[in-house]
Amino acid sequence: HYIFLDRIVLSFLHVFPYSERDNTLAVSMSDSVPWEERTRRARRLNNLSEKKRRYFHEQHLGLYGHVLVERPRESVGEDFLYGYTENYIPVRMPYAAELVECVVKVCLQHVLPDMTVEGILLGSDG
Repeated sequence: HYIFLDRIVLSFLHVFPYSERDNTLAVSMSDSVPWEERTRRARRLNNLSEKKRRYFHEQHLGLYGHVLVERPRESVGEDFLYGYTENYIPVRMPYAAELVECVVKVCLQHVLPDMTVEGILLGSDG
């Protein structure tokens, strides 16, 4: 299954280890996968997801996107604004109070360590 997921074009995976729930047939199954193996598989798939996400972001570098600017993140101060492109790439750009809750055009520059993409502001759509 890993090889299949690695080969197909996806921008990311939503991964979580399976766990039995009350009132399901899985609770009574005797051949369930041990928790340690589930965790190992989930970690491996999360690593694949990060690889695919980085690749997806890198494919858009140098291109333009429209970003809906969100309110500044309290935890990082007001040095930057953040938002998402139409195809859900997270973008960081220099802080400018007048851009909050506006749609702006940006050029995507490079992928940061936290998988956010640095954007250069090109204009505002109001």
